Formats: sequence, C-alpha cells, structure tokens
Amino acid sequence: MKKFLKWIAIIIGSLIGLLIILAILLPFILPLDAIKDYAVTKMEEELGQKVVLEKVSFNIFSGIKLQNLQIGNPTVYFKKAPISVKTAELRYSFWSLFSGKLIINKIALIELQITIEKDASGETNLSKLFKKKPKKEKIKEEEKKAPLSLLVNTFTLKRGELNNVDLSTKPAQITQIKELSVDVSGIVLSAVSPISAKASATAVYKGAPIPVSASAKIFYAMEKEKVNITAAHLSVAGEKANISAVVSNFFKGPAIDFSLSSNKLSAETFLGILAAGSSAKTKAAPGELTKNLNRSLQNIKSTLSLNGKINIDNLTYKTLKIDKISLNVSMRNKVVSLSVPEISAYGGKLEAAATANLNILGISYQISKLSISNFNAHPFINAMVDSFLTMKDKDDMKDKLYGTLDFKASGGGRGVEGQDILANAKFSGSFSLSNGELKHFPVLESFADKINQPDLKKDFKLDTLSTAFALKNKILTLTKLVADSEKSGGDIKVQFDGGLNLGNLNFVSGNNLKVTLLPNAAKNLPKEYEMLKDKDGSASLDFEMQGSLKRPIPVPKIEKAVEKVLEKATEKIKERLNQESERVKKEAEEAAKKEAEKATEDLKKKGAEELKKLLKL
Repeated sequence: MKKFLKWIAIIIGSLIGLLIILAILLPFILPLDAIKDYAVTKMEEELGQKVVLEKVSFNIFSGIKLQNLQIGNPTVYFKKAPISVKTAELRYSFWSLFSGKLIINKIALIELQITIEKDASGETNLSKLFKKKPKKEKIKEEEKKAPLSLLVNTFTLKRGELNNVDLSTKPAQITQIKELSVDVSGIVLSAVSPISAKASATAVYKGAPIPVSASAKIFYAMEKEKVNITAAHLSVAGEKANISAVVSNFFKGPAIDFSLSSNKLSAETFLGILAAGSSAKTKAAPGELTKNLNRSLQNIKSTLSLNGKINIDNLTYKTLKIDKISLNVSMRNKVVSLSVPEISAYGGKLEAAATANLNILGISYQISKLSISNFNAHPFINAMVDSFLTMKDKDDMKDKLYGTLDFKASGGGRGVEGQDILANAKFSGSFSLSNGELKHFPVLESFADKINQPDLKKDFKLDTLSTAFALKNKILTLTKLVADSEKSGGDIKVQFDGGLNLGNLNFVSGNNLKVTLLPNAAKNLPKEYEMLKDKDGSASLDFEMQGSLKRPIPVPKIEKAVEKVLEKATEKIKERLNQESERVKKEAEEAAKKEAEKATEDLKKKGAEELKKLLKL
C-alpha cells in the first residue's frame, strides 16, 4: 500500500508538472497542435511508452486544458492504459505573471485512472514506466533558479479510479479505489489560515465495497518539518471518528501526537477490512486476517513514533459491547504501550496495562494488569464466548452463569484471530462471582442423574463462586473452585480442582469434583449412599469428571468412597468395642461389688461366731 500511494503521488505530480510547464510555454509557443505533438513526442522519448493526447485547448487569460490523455500500453489484467485522464485542467492568474509569480488558482483532474500491476518478479508496470534516468551534471545555483515563483491555491480530483493488481499471487490479488474525489483549497494563504482538505472514495477489495471519506483543516510549516491537523473527520465503512494530530520531523521520523474520539465504533469492521477488505458481514478465511495484518505492519517504519489519547463511546466487537473506553497509547521502535485508566462496560469497570510488539509476526502482547470489577456476568460471558471462541459447541457455554463478576489476570501471548489467541495465551489470575446463579449446568445435572436426585437439576443459587486459574496450551486449570450457597438456604456445596481443555472442550484427566449434600438434600439419598453420611446428616461424594464439557460423565472415585465406608465401619467397630468394654467393665464392677458384699457378710458371720465364743468364756 505504501508503494501504491507513492506511485499515485508520482503520477499526479507528473501530470501537474506537465500542466504547469505547458501553461508557462504556451503563451509564447503556438500553434496548439504543434505543441501537442511536440509534448507527446517528448513524453514518449522520456518514458519509452506510447502516449496519446487527443486535444489541447488554451486561453491565455485563464489556463490550459488537456483531454483524453493516455500513457503506456494496455495492462495485462485490466486491458487499460496504466495512466489515463479524461480532462486535466489548469487555471491560473494571468496578471500575476507580470509580478514574477505564477499563481495557479486551480488544478483539476477529472476521471484520472491509474492501474498498477505487479508481475511474478515483483516489478510493476509503473516502475518500468518511470525508470530513473542517468543523473545530469549538477547545475549551478544561479542557473537553476526558477524564473517564476510558483503558487498553487486549489487542487481537485473527481471520479478518479486506482487499480492495484498483484499477478504474482494465485488468484491475483486486486485492490481498487473507485469514485475518488479530492478537494484541497486555501494553499496560497496557508501561512495565515489553514488548508481545507476533503476526500472520498469507495475501496473495493475481493469484491467487497468499503466507503471511505475524510476531511480536515491543515496547518503546515515545511521549514519546521511540522504539520498540524485539526478538525479531522474520518469515516470507514460507516464507522466514524474525529482526529487531531501534530506531525513533526516527518522526513526522518515521523513523530505523531494525536487524539482520536468516536461516539460509535465497530472494531470488527476494521479487522474485517484487514482480513478480507469487507464489512463485518463478510467472513474471512482462517489465517487471512493474520496474513494481511503482517503485510500491513511490515510497512510501518521503526522510526515512526506515536503518542496519543483515544476516547470512544459505544465500542463493539461482534457481540462484545463497551460503553466507554479511555486509553493512552505510545509507540517506539514498533512496540506499542497501552494504559487503560478505565473502561466502562456491563455495569462495571475495567483497568489494564499492556504492550504489543509489532516486530513479531502475528503481534505478541504482554498484559501486566487486567482488572474487572462489578461486571454483570451473564451478558459479558455470553459476549466473550460469541466473540472469541471458535469451536462448534461454544453455544453450550452460554446462559449458564449469572451474578456480579470480579476478575484479575496477567500474562501474554500472540495472535489476532480467535484460534491463535487461544493457542498462544498464557495467563494466571483469579475469578470470583457473588450473588449469582448457575442454570442448566451440565456437571450438576449429570451428578444429579448419578445419585438419582432430580431436585439438584434446579437452578443453583450461589453466595460465592471463586477460583484461582491458569491458562496455558489451551488448558484452563482451576484451583479450589468453590461454589457455596449455604447462607442463602442452598443444599449443596461444590469444590473442583482440575483442568479443562478449551481446544476440544473436554475435561483433563486427574480432576476432582467434591460435592457435599447438606442434611436437607442428603436425607433422600439412595441406601447405597447411606454409609457416606456424616453425623450431622450431610454426605460428601468425590468424582472425576470425564468426557466433554457439554455432556460430562461423573465417575465416582471408588477408593475414596471405600475409605469413607471403612472409616465409618472402623468408627462403628470402635464404638462397639467401647460399648463392650464398658459392659465388661460394668459386669466386672458388679461382680467385684457382689464379692465384696459376700466377703463382708462372711466377715460379719465369722465375727459374730467369734464373739459368741468369747461370750461363752
């Protein structure tokens, strides 16, 4: 695209130069037909290409007009001359000539057509057309001084068409700009007032039309290498933005300080243009966005520096909606730094800080801070699933989670398309949900079927849902995911530790789901689960979740159940032994008591007999 614009500038500049030279010479060299033939001959000698000029008209007091000018042989693909213009007109101030100045009031090009074709070797038809000539000897300063001071006030281009065809690819890649209109005025007075510039066109890429328009006020000071752009309005495929910018050091840099604002913007539209040159309605093939983005980023100079502020209301990407975004952006050596003081969305706020390296294919990024607070979980999670996940069963992850969401994460990755983002992402953080609810949750529904408790299939109220998480190689690992509803009168607690494969939406083996049924829910457990009840009447069961996230299969962990049963059996045995020991001890005490009582009686009897013997004496 950069080379494309360069050739456009060269061509338009050449046409304007031709008009100016003819305007200077024509008053002194006539007739017109002779001048026309002379000009055509000289252009053919210079370019080595066929030149056709149908008509030249001239008014000494107003200007010159060229009609039906064609340069070059027909192109391979479009069968058109590389350069053609239906009408080229230059209007100048006649009386200014007497003051040593040539003031051009207006230069107008009507139906300018430029066709650029690149062959298999990478060379374009225009590079052949404008091959550099051998450098002439340096002209002395006094000899090269222009006899006239040239001033141009207005330039217009109407119904222009630019065609760019890359024949080195199969199929050929075509970019077109149709109905191009440009209007630049106020150039003469630019020292005291701004230049007014307007442009509009329809870009066509892979058959999809993209309407584009722009307008701006421009102050420039060439000696200071500085351009100040104010009141700039840009519209691309219906998406509008207001821009102001100061461009300095533009020969070596440039350095750009800018401000961008928009009241409504679709990020998907711009990404769609990069991917397929279309609006959001056109679906790009996988990898197309990355390929075209890499090609575009390679044209960015490492010397380009940016510093700006972006404020957007109502930003959307697919179904993801952001009410307000405010961010600061800077770029040095093609490394972009972003700080996000605040994003308002889904009833809450987001803060972030990140960097993106444009030198790396596919763009690598690092997020040092990502904090979400008080988000409405249900619409937000649904939008994230719709906007970023690509698997066919992704809809099964929607409409499950409700409540107020808080989230913190840091990490990085590479990629701009959903599948690449997921494959390369490496993050860690925490997640919590309050005052929430789980609806039609497959894990709980499959668990309810397993233990024959249909009441557990009801929507699950949540006091809290929290977990620490890590994402790497498409595996989301959850640590101590705890769901608790006891305070709000719920009958169940859930804890999960393990991994989810987001690539194929399956559970990773080795996970553990612990479900605790509080007494009210455990009272109707089947008899085979009675041994799992605690003293308070609650029951805990451990499972390994297998299969897909859509249709999970809870597999009981037998060894834990056996341990539980053995533990309870051991407790009962101990209780019986204690009871037996108490019984034996009691019987022994009773026997000892009886023995003692008998011994006492015997002693009493013996004592009485001994007493009788003494009395007889």
